[in-house]
Parts: sequence; structure tokens; C-alpha cells
Amino acid sequence: MIVKKTLSCSVRPSPINYEIVIGENLVESAIQYAKSISYQTLVISTDAVNEILNLNKEERLILPSGESIKSRAIKEKIEDALIERGFGRESCLVAIGGGALLDLVGFVASTYCRGISFVSVPTTLLAMTDASIGGKTGVNVEEAKNWIGAFHHPRKIFIDLMLLKTLPDRHFLYGLAETVKHGIIADHALFAFLESHAEEILQRKSIILQEMVLRSCNIKKSIVEKDPYENEGYRRILNFGHTIGHAIETLSEYRCPHGQAVIMGMRIEAEIANHLDYLSHSALIRFDSLLKRFQFKMDYPKSLPFEMLKRDKKGAHRFVVLTSIGSVAPLEGTYALTLSKKHLDMAWNNVVCPS
Repeated sequence: MIVKKTLSCSVRPSPINYEIVIGENLVESAIQYAKSISYQTLVISTDAVNEILNLNKEERLILPSGESIKSRAIKEKIEDALIERGFGRESCLVAIGGGALLDLVGFVASTYCRGISFVSVPTTLLAMTDASIGGKTGVNVEEAKNWIGAFHHPRKIFIDLMLLKTLPDRHFLYGLAETVKHGIIADHALFAFLESHAEEILQRKSIILQEMVLRSCNIKKSIVEKDPYENEGYRRILNFGHTIGHAIETLSEYRCPHGQAVIMGMRIEAEIANHLDYLSHSALIRFDSLLKRFQFKMDYPKSLPFEMLKRDKKGAHRFVVLTSIGSVAPLEGTYALTLSKKHLDMAWNNVVCPS
């Protein structure tokens, strides 16, 4: 008779360390860094970015702009391009673009030859302060955002602040969403900085933008370092505004920009926190004041079906609860409450359809 025996296999991941370089005129430095890693380097960007940077001299792949590129079909297109070029496991990708492109290229890098290197060059404010940091990659499916993905960190991030000068006003404005979020969930001083320098930020004054991006990146970095794979619960605080924001975004079939959807999601979720007596009325008024100073367009849909929230992979109906400017409720380490239809309807009526 065979006696059952069990072996224990322990695989310890090595520490993941990478630099985030913030400055000006860094695109060429990023490409050269990638070439120092591998002789097989492919620059992947979008048509809009290529027009600005003129990347024609590089081995490159140019994709359309917009959230629609985060698809399994485009992922296959990139993989086919790599296979056709004979790129192997030592190759390196350079992603130059907004959050959608970074997510897509990072996901390709996570799976191609079981994982290859990539260098991230975010070109939008939203990507600089959020999407480029933390290792989350993925593609969308018809039912929801980022439903297929993996954790895969870049070898290095190059944040070129000169690229912010090229952004259309609308993209720059809604790129502020994640920075506002970082301040309101984790750093009262950053929120106060945004209040004090709102006009200068909208004027895109270089020294102010550098300080803002540096502070925002530091918050995202610190949160990720404490909970890199969302196993401890703490990283969940970065989802503030996203439970409802992603539902708005999906309902619009991604015509609503991610940043705009998150801004609206934060406002609704702050309303719920106030209603549940977690957030004071004075803090809510202060939040509203900042949103008005940045002139965010709160273009809510007429209604938000509660069923839309089920399409969020982060957990159906879970939302982060704001307690003050700069902090959220730990809720015994879960950092989230279950959102009921009653809560959503109440907040929607108060904010979107006030009597």
C-alpha cells in the first residue's frame, strides 16, 4: 500500500526595485536605457504620441490612441509583431503613451516568453501619477475594465514633464483626478498644496507641476510598497472613486474619460461617507470647493443601474470610505464597505438630481 507523502515547495520572489525618474526631455534617455538592457528593443506608442515625438528612427510599433486599444485583439497584434521580428525572452519593450497603452504593453511584457522587460514612459498626467506605478497591467473585455491582466513591474519609469505641455486641456484637466485622489485618501498636505496652487496648476507652471507629480508619485509608490499585490487590503484605498467611476465609464462604453469618471465616482462615494457619518459636512464642502476650482465637468449619466457595479473585478459593491481630508476608514483591515442600492440611490439623488 502506498503511503501518501507531501512535499513543501517554497518560492520566494526576489525584491522588485525600480527607479522613477522625474524631469524634462527624458524620452531619448528612456530609449537608450532600454537598449542598454537588450539589443532587441521595440518602441510601442500611439499615433498621437508619434506625431509629437517623431519616433520614426526607432524600431517601433504605432497603435491607435484611446482606451479601445486595451483589447485581446491588439495584444495579439503586438505579440505577432514580436514573433515576426524574432524577439525572445531577453527583449525589452518601451511603452510611450497614456495609461491605456502602458497597461496593454505591460500585460504583453508579462506573458511574452513568460515575461520580458519593459520601460515605461507615461505621456499623460494620469499615467504619470497612477498607471505607470504599481505593476498593474491588463486589457478590457466587453463586460468590464481590466478583467484580464497580471502584476508586472517596469524596469524603470521615465516621467518627462515636457510632455504635459502637449496635452489638450481636457486631458490635462482629467489627468488631475488621481492626484486629487492621492491627496484626499492619504496626504492632507498634498490636498492643501492643490488648494493653494490650483490656478498655477491649470496654467501648467513647470516648477509647480514637478512638485505636484513628485508628491503624487510618492504617495502611490508608498501605498504599493506596503501592499504590492493587494493581499493585505491596504492597497485597496487606491480604489476610492473607482467603484462608481468604473461603472460610469463602462456605462458610457468608454466614451467618458477615465479621469472624469473617477472624479464623479469620488464625489458620489464622498457623499455616501458623509451620509454614513464617516465624513464631516465641512470636509465634503472643502472637497466640492476644490472640484469647482479645477472646473471639473460633472457630466453624470441620468442614472446608474446598480447592476453595473457587479462588473468591477475588485469586488462587487465594495467602496472605500473617506473619513477626512487625507484619511480613509481602515475597517479592520478591509479598507472597504459593502455598498447597497439604497446608499447609491441616496447619493445619486443628492448629487445628480437634487430636489
